[in-house]
Amino acid sequence: MLFERSCLLVATLLSAAACQQAPISAAPEQDGSDTGQLTEAAALAATCSGCHAGPESVVPSLDRMNAGALQERLAFYKADTEGTTVMHRIARGYSQTRVESISQYLGAETVDE
Repeated sequence: MLFERSCLLVATLLSAAACQQAPISAAPEQDGSDTGQLTEAAALAATCSGCHAGPESVVPSLDRMNAGALQERLAFYKADTEGTTVMHRIARGYSQTRVESISQYLGAETVDE
């Protein structure tokens, strides 16, 4: 049990650090050339795939969620002061602007069927 709690604590700290310390790069240059660097939204959203790219039974997949639904869920986790899950802790570290950026970025990758 102590080992499991230690692992959870380490995972939580790493997730929080990744969310707050994600490498933020410039968008494509003014002249339209691509520098090969990630935008801020792409860098922040990349941290989500650590948990949300796995099997649906573990955590919800973000593959089919639109930007509005993602923004609502992130806002819920951010505002829920009683929540203690990893998602609550991660969402609290995002500004409203970042919540919107991440939601728009991930929502734009959604494939409609």
